Amino acid sequence: ILPRFCKKSATTLTLEQLKARLEAYSVAGAQAENFVLEYEKRRIHNPALKRTIKQISEIDVCAGYDILSYETDASVCYDRFIEVKAVSRNLNFFWSKNELEIAKLQGEKYYLYLVDLSRVKDEDYHPVMIPNPALSVMSSSDWLVEPESYHIQKI
Repeated sequence: ILPRFCKKSATTLTLEQLKARLEAYSVAGAQAENFVLEYEKRRIHNPALKRTIKQISEIDVCAGYDILSYETDASVCYDRFIEVKAVSRNLNFFWSKNELEIAKLQGEKYYLYLVDLSRVKDEDYHPVMIPNPALSVMSSSDWLVEPESYHIQKI
């Protein structure tokens, strides 16, 4: 009787397969971040600003974004906080609670850059850039937002 009430997983995954998958995600994420770092250095023309664009994820993985950049060549301080997601053509990704909270705090200054790694070698490729995703993604009927896990704590 019990199997009728338990959700059966569609696939089986060994610990080694999980480790390999996580490593592949890590490599893809690093490639996407490197692409965005170089993309931002091409987008910004001001040499003084271009030199200071930073990959924060190498310093602080809990920052809630990966790249610090500038909105325009006339910016006087960092005003573009970029979270990079490596995606496939269907544009699905995981977004952490921390990333969402930072996106809410930064508002229009926060961007999601969705990078299709199969296209980064294309000369005219640009990532999908979503400004203010806390508003534009979370309240849009164009995106399906589903919880993947829950933190449970006895109170």
